[in-house]
Amino acid sequence: MDSVKVSFPLDCVAGKVNTTYNQVGVAGVERSGTVSVQAPSSVEWSMTVGRGKLAQQEPPGTGR
Repeated sequence: MDSVKVSFPLDCVAGKVNTTYNQVGVAGVERSGTVSVQAPSSVEWSMTVGRGKLAQQEPPGTGR
C-alpha cells in the first residue's frame, strides 16, 4: 500500500485548548488505511477521521 504522507503541522501547547479542522481529498479511500499523530506527551489530543464527500463549507465554530 502506498503512503499518502499528508501532514497538518500544529503548535501544541500543554494546557491550551485549540480546535482545528482539516480535510483532504484522497483517492482510494475505499481501502483500509492508518492515521497517526505525533505530539509531546504533555499534550492531550483527540481526532475524528471520516470518509465521504468533502464538506462544501467550514464547520460551525471555526471563526473563519
